Amino acid sequence: MGLNFPAIKTLIESGLFVRGTGGKRLLEIGRLKNSLSFWQIDYLNKRYGLPLDVMKGSASQIYEYFGFSEITALDNSDFEGANLNHNLNIPPYNSSDTLSKYEGIFDLVIDGGTSEHVYSPIASLTNYLYLCKNSGSVVQMLPINNYVDHGIYQFSPTFFHSIKLNNLLLTHLSFFEHGPQGKKNRQWNGLDPEFREHIHGAWDGSAYANLFRFTSKNIVGGAVWRKFNHLDYENLLLNSQQEVYRAQWENNQILSTKQISNKTKKLLLFVYLNHNSPYSRLIANFMLNRRSSK
Repeated sequence: MGLNFPAIKTLIESGLFVRGTGGKRLLEIGRLKNSLSFWQIDYLNKRYGLPLDVMKGSASQIYEYFGFSEITALDNSDFEGANLNHNLNIPPYNSSDTLSKYEGIFDLVIDGGTSEHVYSPIASLTNYLYLCKNSGSVVQMLPINNYVDHGIYQFSPTFFHSIKLNNLLLTHLSFFEHGPQGKKNRQWNGLDPEFREHIHGAWDGSAYANLFRFTSKNIVGGAVWRKFNHLDYENLLLNSQQEVYRAQWENNQILSTKQISNKTKKLLLFVYLNHNSPYSRLIANFMLNRRSSK
């Protein structure tokens, strides 16, 4: 777990890390460490004007720079010094009074890489949202590709799009190549319709997101959830379903692919149906490059 380069970019680009008044409350899941490299600190200084001494400091110093003066850490145990202990597999409405006094008090909750280590990731998200205040945000940084055995899970991008609940909105989703040369690595807008749409007849995954399997780079996802009012936590925990199947069950139809041209569909289908072809990886990376920003 760490406050790393993709996490900082997600927090800045989503408008959650801005200079302003203090007094805000932040909950970090686990004890996050500053994981920025020297070149990343230099990039953040030049790109966003962030002070070098702050970016070289601890995670707490970075939080305080952005106005979070009250910081709480939650973990399953206190072995790293967390001051709030809770098993994230246990839904908040089934827990003891440990969490009740923290219900809805945090302006920002940061999961910097915990949910992939929890056997029930949807339960962990339910806990984060329970602790987040109305009009507050939850940030998740989760492994998408090439993190086998890092945790219990890697997450498909459809995980984020499939969570539907009144008073909850996915306001930001980015996918990052995460590695030592990160400033040159690609970044994708996960809210682009082409990362959500499905091509049927060959496979049931989302179009461009499925191309990640053809890159050898590590991919992480940065998601921001905005909570507007009280949520039905039990509904979130028990009734969350993959979007493409829920669309079929409820509406007897599949997700639209109208945003994707016929030529692009043919290329996508070639890649998916010809995994062993030497051209598949070339085409996949060409198409990913077209959809990325540096």
